[in-house]
Amino acid sequence: MKQLHVLFLLCLQLSAAQAQSLVMGLQEAIERAQTQSLDYEKNRNEWINNYWAYKTYQAGLRPRLVFRGDLPDLSRTIVPVIQNDGTETFRARSLANSFAEMALEQPIVPTGGTFFVSSQLSRIDVLSPVNTTSYLAYPVVVGIRQPLWGYNHLLWQQRIEPLRYEESRRRFDESMEMIAVKTTELFFNALLAQKNLEIADFNYSNADTLYSIARARFELGKISEVDLLEIELYYLNNRNARDLAQYEYNYHLLQLKNYLRLGEDTDLQLKVPEWLPLLRIDATEALAQARQNRAKTLSIQRRLLEAEQEVAKARAERGVRADLYLSFGLSKSAPTLQDTYSDVQDQERFRLSLEIPILDWGRGRARIKTALANYRLTQTEAEIEQSEFEQEVLLQVQRWNIYSEQIQYAQRAWEVARKRYEIAWHRFRRGHIQLSELNAAKREQNEAQRQYLSSLQNLWSAYFVLRMLTLYDFEKQQTIEYEIHEEE
Repeated sequence: MKQLHVLFLLCLQLSAAQAQSLVMGLQEAIERAQTQSLDYEKNRNEWINNYWAYKTYQAGLRPRLVFRGDLPDLSRTIVPVIQNDGTETFRARSLANSFAEMALEQPIVPTGGTFFVSSQLSRIDVLSPVNTTSYLAYPVVVGIRQPLWGYNHLLWQQRIEPLRYEESRRRFDESMEMIAVKTTELFFNALLAQKNLEIADFNYSNADTLYSIARARFELGKISEVDLLEIELYYLNNRNARDLAQYEYNYHLLQLKNYLRLGEDTDLQLKVPEWLPLLRIDATEALAQARQNRAKTLSIQRRLLEAEQEVAKARAERGVRADLYLSFGLSKSAPTLQDTYSDVQDQERFRLSLEIPILDWGRGRARIKTALANYRLTQTEAEIEQSEFEQEVLLQVQRWNIYSEQIQYAQRAWEVARKRYEIAWHRFRRGHIQLSELNAAKREQNEAQRQYLSSLQNLWSAYFVLRMLTLYDFEKQQTIEYEIHEEE
């Protein structure tokens, strides 16, 4: 029974060890980073913040039902009271005022005003010197509050807020592609370090074998001590190179694990990507997709509108400002609540408020000039950013087309160098070439493999950077859009 228990524990440990082992390719690493990394969480939270800000704006355009009230407003004060003979005297008075209103309000976007329907009830309780109660009711009041010749912030919001929302949506898509770019860099840094470690292990193993053979041949008197020391130095150098490669591998692998939020005890092995996105991309098409899909285009449009908005606001606030208030309703005052809602009387209110600047020492003119200068500055900055943005896209297309050709040459060079080293190794073991020639062949093979992996990194990085700059999948011929579920 005890042996079965020990066997069960060993099986559990073996299962745990197997669960911690993970073989990962580039696409798997990117998929995990786009769902698990801290960058994803940050970008997602930014998007959710922008999403609910837009929902707040949309809710502000819908009818709003609100209750207002003072329940109650108590006061005990000494106030002046007019007597029958026209004189005034001060007397103590205690009051309790209560007020309640239910109002339905609807913003009017084209005019910037507000339409409302309300119902109000007020009650006054005089507690001293005479105890009385009276009610004032407005069962229904319909009206409008409307600024005239002024700045219509609702109309400007209607033009700007949808752009801001769509800009944030596209910026999230760009951030997802940026995660792919960063993951590619970390992945290939770790992969190159992994391959360097494999090369260093292989070199050390060969050096150890050569050193063992050399010692045996030295004891037989077939090689000199100088030759033995040369091979020993070769062995020691490869041992040091292996230790350094191990450190580099641990460093870059830890960076990748942390970004992917994997445990430090995870045995992560990286695979060299086999599929290559060898596409010939047309610069004109890439530029057209970038102009259509990128958040930068919407950002420029939004900032120009905001600068134009400030100009309109400065001009409106400099001139005559008028506010119109118009309402129609029913009202009644009575000592009891029941009588308040019987035999009601109609009431109308009309108010036109004016504000005319006469002397402001040039303040209004200065604000307009400031807004116009800011608008022209924004236009200039927009032109610069648009030009730099288009230049970046065109250069990235050129970079991509160059890398897609270089990868084929690098792959062939690695195959040639690997074949050359195999031949050199067999010739060296038969004593046909010197150690220096074998080392040269090995250095060429190692350098060819590093160049191939570096070309792979350049190719994949350029691929995802181009996707980020255009938000377009050139392989599938479709716009890049990521699904995201906002929090309820």
